[in-house]
Amino acid sequence: MGYGSGKEIADVIESDKLWRKVLGARVPQIDLSRLVCVLAEVGVDPLRVTLLASAAEGVSALHLDGDSRLLELHGKQEGGAFNGHYKECGYHAGWLLDASGRLSALWLNEGNAHTADGQAEKLAWMLEPGVRIGSYRGEAGMPSAGLMSGLEGMGATYAMRLRSNSRLDEAAQAICPELPKVGGIAAFREFQHSVKSWGTERRVGVKFQVPETKNGAAALFAESFYFVTNLDDAPAKVVEHCLNRGEAEGRLGEFVAAFEPTFRHAEMAKNEVQAQLLALAHNVLVDLRARVDGGEELKPRPSLKPIKGEGGWSVLANAFLDHARSQGFRLGPQHIRPAWAAALLAG
Repeated sequence: MGYGSGKEIADVIESDKLWRKVLGARVPQIDLSRLVCVLAEVGVDPLRVTLLASAAEGVSALHLDGDSRLLELHGKQEGGAFNGHYKECGYHAGWLLDASGRLSALWLNEGNAHTADGQAEKLAWMLEPGVRIGSYRGEAGMPSAGLMSGLEGMGATYAMRLRSNSRLDEAAQAICPELPKVGGIAAFREFQHSVKSWGTERRVGVKFQVPETKNGAAALFAESFYFVTNLDDAPAKVVEHCLNRGEAEGRLGEFVAAFEPTFRHAEMAKNEVQAQLLALAHNVLVDLRARVDGGEELKPRPSLKPIKGEGGWSVLANAFLDHARSQGFRLGPQHIRPAWAAALLAG
């Protein structure tokens, strides 16, 4: 539920009548630590399978946003490293978020890993249990020959930003239309583009936009933004689809704000266990927001401001207990997704 230490979790379990009835007594911190040790040895893969099952249940195909984010570390943990882009030390975590808001995969890379590390491998891994991937959207740094070929092979569509370079700029200038030098004016075109590592030409959509200038002065030129895709839509639609990431970024921001994933274990495998458990908790709360009327406002932990969302629910982890931990939130069996337990037991 987002509590940061074994003692806090043990205190919550002890104060809850249902937990006490099931477990029989207080669960001490040392038992929770032993559980993490066991999961680190034999439970990481079953947890990953369960997370995927929780995202895939009830949908015919996953429509995924792929990205990465630095999760900050405060100490000398295995795999932690300084990341030059974020200017901080941590894990450079990769994630795949479905259009439903559920995480289908979350994994920890070393802090200085490339932003695309693990994306292609995780997408291929998802096919093994029979999950279908309908589409993938990614930021600049994600496009690679392996990722695009893999998506094409599984019949999925994709749209990803491309970092500009001299070859792209040269190709774009040849098709750039005449635009009024007024800030905000935009136009869309497309061309076929290939790089040596791709092995084949692919469709690239380009957005030309005249930048805003100070004091209403005329702009000298239009800026160019590039997107590689196998969609059949018009270039403007491709760009709109690729830039429409507000929901995905908002959900991941809620995940980080709610669960505050600070990793305390020295071993990376134990921190990976914690990451999978937090991702599962995130999916539980996304489902609750969709299924249960939570009222107009939620009460987060004291260090955070309340967040209002659709139907009053947000993905704030301890929204279901008040600060004194004297109130609970009761759910019927219809609120639990049944495939999760079966997937975990099968592992």
